[in-house]
Amino acid sequence: AAPQEPLAGVHVSPTYRPSIAVLPFREVGIDEQHRYFGDGVVEDIIGALASLPDLFVISRNSSARFHGNPVDFKAVREDLVVRYVLSGSIRRMGERIRIVAELADTETQAVVWTDRVDGRLEQLYELQDRLSERTVHSIAPHVQNAEIRRALRKRPENLDAYDFMLRGLDVLYRLKRTEFDRARALFERSMDLDPAYATPYALSALWHCIRRGQGWSEDPLADYEAALRLAEAALERDPFDARALALGGHVRALLLHDYEGAFGLFDRAIAASPNSSVAWVRSSPAYSYVGDAAEAKRRAEIGIRLSPFDPQLFFAHTALGFACYTAGDYEEAIGWGRRAMSENLNYTANLRFLVASLAAAGQTEKAREVGRVLVAMEPGFRVQKYCDTYAYRDPARRTALASHLRAAELPS
Repeated sequence: AAPQEPLAGVHVSPTYRPSIAVLPFREVGIDEQHRYFGDGVVEDIIGALASLPDLFVISRNSSARFHGNPVDFKAVREDLVVRYVLSGSIRRMGERIRIVAELADTETQAVVWTDRVDGRLEQLYELQDRLSERTVHSIAPHVQNAEIRRALRKRPENLDAYDFMLRGLDVLYRLKRTEFDRARALFERSMDLDPAYATPYALSALWHCIRRGQGWSEDPLADYEAALRLAEAALERDPFDARALALGGHVRALLLHDYEGAFGLFDRAIAASPNSSVAWVRSSPAYSYVGDAAEAKRRAEIGIRLSPFDPQLFFAHTALGFACYTAGDYEEAIGWGRRAMSENLNYTANLRFLVASLAAAGQTEKAREVGRVLVAMEPGFRVQKYCDTYAYRDPARRTALASHLRAAELPS
């Protein structure tokens, strides 16, 4: 479905994002001198979570009323209208401190994630920083998985725009040809239900890019035009959406070869949400396109550190492998490529650069083995056609890539 006209000045309501409240941590065995520490832990965690684009975080002033009370999920859910609660405890045992954090779903009362940090009393601030970092790195992917499971449990007639987006996201990254078209239909249903919601437009743009990249497109030009149109439509609906900005930059670099325009969008995405792993990882390949492999690697690594449990890590590992291939570090590129392959065999963009890295490293027979897997998944793949239009800015890099792919005896 063609995107509808954007509504001027409309931004996505925070209700589209899963909501979370961080409750005051229980203090056990903490003397009056260190009572402030529990408040500091909660304040740091709230600040860190507030920078994530996919979460709506309740203010500390609102959650402070639950200080000193046992966690009552029903009461928290009703009073604060939140889906998730992060609670915890700080316990002193002699000169040692243990901080435990637990994320729970207020609807099912199931524990979604738990973690703890231990250290000595004099390490209070270090422990506070460590827990905040681990929390911000871990919660977003766990919440996303919980939200997808929640959407899949709901009956179709009860789904809203956010639920349809989640269902489409779940199908999109499986990269199974038999299911892939369903992702587009789910995104379109999300757009129909709320034309001002930016995320399904951005993911639809990505859908068209993936369809071209996987060799599944019956009309590559139409997919090219649709990807550009939908990426722009997403930004028109919410110019501050980190995911829309990052995916828009990805589309601009990959399809238009407009690297400077892409870098501008990536900068805006990271400024809007410095802890968005999507923004950091999606910006990585564009730097490889222009030959800046060190920056490409740095960005992919930051993205992985920000979301080490992300269910789509195969893309981040592919970006790392691509950066290493671009740098000429073929052995490291092979390692990341094989890791991405083990995480998602269906992602052919990774297979191409794994083949090229193996061939460049002189591992010709192994390159041919992976090449056979690639051709089985993408029978129409042709080296010359692929390399002639690839996003590398330097023609010499495209020539070298073609040489490496041909060394694996891929169809010319």
